[in-house]
This record gives sequence, structure tokens and C-alpha cells, in this order.
Amino acid sequence: MRTATFDAPSPGELVQITNNAHLQKLITDVQAVVIDFWSANCGPCMRFKPIFESAARANRNKHIVFCSVDCDNVRDAAEAHNVRSIPHFEFWFQGKEHQKFQGANEPLFRKHLNEMHELTSSKASQHMGMDFKHFKPMNRMPISFANTNQIGKMQEHITKLVNQSGQKVDKLQEWLKTFDIKAMPSASID
Repeated sequence: MRTATFDAPSPGELVQITNNAHLQKLITDVQAVVIDFWSANCGPCMRFKPIFESAARANRNKHIVFCSVDCDNVRDAAEAHNVRSIPHFEFWFQGKEHQKFQGANEPLFRKHLNEMHELTSSKASQHMGMDFKHFKPMNRMPISFANTNQIGKMQEHITKLVNQSGQKVDKLQEWLKTFDIKAMPSASID
């Protein structure tokens, strides 16, 4: 385990948080952060600690950092995160709280950890942090365009725009008529 510094942690490393400023720095600088708020006087915390540490050691995703906050010694971080019951787990993605829960619930911990892996390994995750003025995604999970059943509407909209532009775009119109999303490789859709 490592004592907190402001250096970028390595995959498989569990960062021991020493103050709230350090925790906030990690949350803002790292794509995904998994935090365990615990106390040595808490039986469920101590029973869950090996599970959390094992998950941290097994982590090979360079975009996910595991942090441990001893609530007895780092009270400012616990207070800043409104920790009222321990063990308390938080999952942060791109500086925003993604999920949190209290209690030594391993299936729920694994579920949220898998979500973090999906978010950080998705090609769409690279674009989720961008701020578009007119577009706010409704959820953070990637959605395949083919599954939205909006291909026909997209073709109609593009055709309408092409017709309004008054420019010659015969090849684009031909392509729209023959476009088949199912024939495209999934990598190009992502």
C-alpha cells in the first residue's frame, strides 16, 4: 500500500488518503475513483477490507484508482462526503459521483465496480466528458445507434437538409437510399 502523495497511482495500487484535499485531487484528475470509507473499530469494515484490497491489487485498468479513507484519522474527507454509516463506498467517474452505498455488500460492490470498468473501457467514455452546449446524454452507458430504431428518421432528416441546401449532393442521396446499419462493422458504429 502507498501513503498518499499527489503522484498518479499505478494500476493495482491502493492509495491511502491522508486528507480531503488529496482525495479531491484524485477525483478531479483521475477518470474513475473507487473509495472505501472505513474504521478499524468497525467489524463489517474489517471483514470487507480484504475484499476491497484484493480488488485493488487485481485492478489492471489504468483509468481506475482505489482509495482507502480511515474515517478515524481522515475526518475531513469523511465529513466532506457526508459519511454517516460505514463501511461506505463511493464510485466516481469523470469528477462526478456515479454510485454510492453503505454496508459490506460484496455483490453490490462488484456490480458497481463492473460498471466502472465498462465506463472506462468503452470507446464512448472518451467523449462522455466533453461538454456539448445542445446535447446532454440521458445516461452514461454507451448506446448502439442501431438499437435506437431511428435510422429511418435520420435518413429523412438528412434528405430534408440536403434538399433545403440547394446544392448538388446526388452521391449523398444515393448513399442514404442504400445505407444499411446492420452491414456496418460494430467497431465503426462505436
